[in-house]
Amino acid sequence: MGLLEINWGNTLIIVGLGFGIVFVILTFLVFVLNIWQKLFTNNEPKMPKPKQTQKPTAKINDVAVIAAIAAAMAQTDNNADMAAIAAALHLYFEDEHDVESNVLTIKQHQTEWNRKSFLMKQTLIKK
Repeated sequence: MGLLEINWGNTLIIVGLGFGIVFVILTFLVFVLNIWQKLFTNNEPKMPKPKQTQKPTAKINDVAVIAAIAAAMAQTDNNADMAAIAAALHLYFEDEHDVESNVLTIKQHQTEWNRKSFLMKQTLIKK
C-alpha cells in the first residue's frame, strides 16, 4: 500500500471529527464546572481585611494595667501562669519580627562537589 493509495479525504474527516468532539466535550466540562462552582460556593460577602495598625505603645492606662498584672503575678505561686502572662505581655509590647538587611550573603567555597579533580570528564595531562 503506497502513500498515494490512502484515502486522504476520509482521513481528514476522521481527524477533524476527533478534534471537534474533544473541543466540544472540553467546552461542556468548562460550563459544568462553572455551574458547579456557582451552586456550591458560599454567596456570603467576604469580610474586608483589617487594616494594618501601628504597634501599640505604652500609655498611662497601659502602665496601670501592667502594674495591676504585676501585683496579681506577685500573689500567684504558679510559675506556669506567670510565664504565660509574661509571654503575652512581651508579644503585645515587643516587635514580633526580626529586621532583615535584605542582603544576600551567599559565598562560594570549595567542597567535594565542585572540585575539578572529582569531575567525571577526563582531562588530558600534559607532561
